[in-house]
Formats: sequence, structure tokens, C-alpha cells
Amino acid sequence: MSSLYYVYEHWRPDTDMCFYVGRGKGRRASRLKGRNEHHKRIVAKLVRLGMCVEVRMYASGLTYDEALAKERERVSFWRELGVDIVNQTAGGDGVPDPTDEVRSKMSNAHQTRWTPERRDQMAAKTRAWWSNPDFRTRVTKALKTRKISAQHLANLTAGNIRSWNDGDRREKQARANAGEGNPFFGKRHLPEILARIAAKKRGTKMTPEAREKMCAAQRARREREMAAKPPREPKTPYAPRKGYKHAPETIERMRAAAKKRGISQVTRDAAIKALTGRHRVPHRPESKELMRIAALEREARRRAAKVA
Repeated sequence: MSSLYYVYEHWRPDTDMCFYVGRGKGRRASRLKGRNEHHKRIVAKLVRLGMCVEVRMYASGLTYDEALAKERERVSFWRELGVDIVNQTAGGDGVPDPTDEVRSKMSNAHQTRWTPERRDQMAAKTRAWWSNPDFRTRVTKALKTRKISAQHLANLTAGNIRSWNDGDRREKQARANAGEGNPFFGKRHLPEILARIAAKKRGTKMTPEAREKMCAAQRARREREMAAKPPREPKTPYAPRKGYKHAPETIERMRAAAKKRGISQVTRDAAIKALTGRHRVPHRPESKELMRIAALEREARRRAAKVA
């Protein structure tokens, strides 16, 4: 079990007292969004006073269970001292691995909250943010300068491997992203975004190791697909019937249809291109007429020379 969790406290600079105890990992301690209403009101008051929340680390390098126990212990400590902290529970609560029923309730709650009107409002706000060059520059710079520790990369890799090796989860994700379930279903990138993606990829080359990995992954995928398919029945060889001919009325209908259809320009161009080597490209009617007139003039000159 990883030891990435910690227990932290939020303090008020105006009273020099703790008003919240929490646990988490990563940047959870410094994030002030997603808190309860009492926490938000205290933060708003500090902002009006020109102050900010002070984050103090109580314990770090803990496992998930240890963090739960430390959080309960610290919440009990402050409440026994009579400090009015804004924690709504005794600490140690949370759902690290919810059941399917709990997941269904959480999904229904999110769907009720994120109505189509709310989604449209958030989409319009997001587009307005990204249309601001200053905002786009700040976000791009922050992402480029962000550094991920080796332990974080190892945890991400291990999580991706576990998710990929879980056959049920992989199939569920594939079904969710297939067809209309895909968030990008029926959408297309804007022309300027496509041009930017093409310009970024133009001139880049994959390493031989990456090519080999992609080939191995494709071979493994094809083997899995072939193994999942039922065995194909052997096809009976086609035996053409000898001496078979169309009926006279069928031949007449085919001839009439061919005359009505004619030859398309594509077929004519293909036939002209196919006439190479010893075969000569057919002349146009205008060229044939010029050649006929030239031949007549040449024959007239020859006869005039004989008479003279």
C-alpha cells in the first residue's frame, strides 16, 4: 500500500486558530474549492480582510488507513479543547472503493446536478476562458513547467496497468466509449485546431523502439480478436457451370442498358491511359480532321509535281 497520504489543518491568521482538519494527497491541502459552506464563508471573510488560509501539515507519509485514523484523532483533539472547527463529521469518513449501488447513486446525483442547461453554461464559460490569449498562455506555461516526480509516474503506470489488466473494466469502458457513448461522438475539431495538430506532428518521427512496441501491440490485439471469433466454416470451391448462356431476352435488356448508360469519362480516361507501348492513343476528332486535310493537300502537291 502506498504511503502518499497526509493529514493537514487549515488555520485562521486573524484568530490564530485551526478551523478545519483534513486528509489527502498531492495538492489537496492547498485546494480551497469543493469545501463545505462553513469553510467557504471563513475563506471569503479572510479574503475580505486581505488574508489567506494558512496550511499546516500534521502528519505525512501515511497509508490510507493511517490517514483516516490520524484525521479522527485530530478532529477529536480540537473538539475536546472546545474549538469550533467546521468539519461536518468526526473524520475518517470516505468511500475509497464504493460498491455498484453507491456508484449508481453518485452517478444519478451528478446527472441531476449537471443538467443540459448547466452543461451549456459551463461550455460557454470554458470557451470564453480559452479564447483569452493571456489565460491560454498561463495554462500552457504552467503545464510545460510542471514536473512529475518519479514516484508519481510509477504510481500512474501501475494504475494504468491494473486498469488494462482488468478485463471487466476494460470491456465496460469500451462499451461506454463506443458509438453515442463517446463524448466526442458526432463532433469534429475546428479547422484551426486540426492545422495546429498537423503542424505540431509534421516532421516528427517515432523511434524504432516505439515502432516495435506499436507493432507488437497490434499483433497482440489481432491475436486476441482472432481467438475471440468463432472458427470459420470452410468455403466450398466455386464450380462454374459449363455451357451456360444468358437468355436472348436478357441479352437484349443488357445491350439496351449498355447503350443507354454509355461510357463515362472516367472509363474513357482509364482506357486512354491503358493504351501505352505499341498501342497508340486514339486521336481526337479535331486532330483526325486536320490530318485528313493535310493528307489531301500532300496528295495534290504530289500529283501537280508529276504533271510538271
